[in-house]
Amino acid sequence: MEQQLCIKSNENCPLYDVGIGSNSDNTNYINDDNANIYYNKNNYNGVNKKIIGKLILNEGQPCYKLNEKLWRKFDSDEAGEELLACKLKVFDKLNDDRYDNRGEISYKKIL
Repeated sequence: MEQQLCIKSNENCPLYDVGIGSNSDNTNYINDDNANIYYNKNNYNGVNKKIIGKLILNEGQPCYKLNEKLWRKFDSDEAGEELLACKLKVFDKLNDDRYDNRGEISYKKIL
């Protein structure tokens, strides 16, 4: 579609790159230690920049079906059941590989 996004000169750039944890490249990234994430600065100059339109927290690559979220159930009071495998198969694949994995989720037990 070759669409272009134009932004006014006094507005911030859109989100091109985000990850969990920290990034040592302080030229292009901002590290938010409180949230344990990093994201691009306004001067970010990555190759083949794509604007991030959707962030998904998941236990692995997302499923094709939007209401299937891969996650582990840790408490009986949690709504729904845990889902550790996708059910809908598209082109012989269960997981949607159009998303980039940008970090791992860790599970911590609060006592």
